[in-house]
Amino acid sequence: MHDRTGIYSGVIMLASIMALTKVRSAIIILLGAGVFCLFSYTVNAAGKYDGSIICVPTSVTECVSEGECRAGTTESENLPDFFIVDMKQKMIVSKDKTRLSVIKLIDKTADELTLYGTDSRRSWILMIQDKTGRMSASVLGAGESFILFGVCPSL
Repeated sequence: MHDRTGIYSGVIMLASIMALTKVRSAIIILLGAGVFCLFSYTVNAAGKYDGSIICVPTSVTECVSEGECRAGTTESENLPDFFIVDMKQKMIVSKDKTRLSVIKLIDKTADELTLYGTDSRRSWILMIQDKTGRMSASVLGAGESFILFGVCPSL
């Protein structure tokens, strides 16, 4: 009489491999669908911000790499008194239109809009709260950074 445990083990192993393959395929499909849904949500939620948003910094602080920080004004730090966030063009433009920066990434959650960008020498992050229009921003450069707080009343 033959010992059939080897045959049964092979059948069980084959069934396990097939089941794992189905599970792996299902996971890949679900992950793909999840990413698609998340991307769609981000794009659709940003629809509220299709136009322009005016932002006014009310507080500016400059910090240097040595650890020292000091309060300043937009004028003392050579920053615009207000700027326009142009969502259609994906640009941030100064009031006199002499300064502009491309928005590289837009992230929209249920409570806030966050924009990311870079220009020739600096990187920046701008966050606007939906309900209040309050904004926070950081501008980062070599050996210095600026922290800005303010409002974007057009929300």
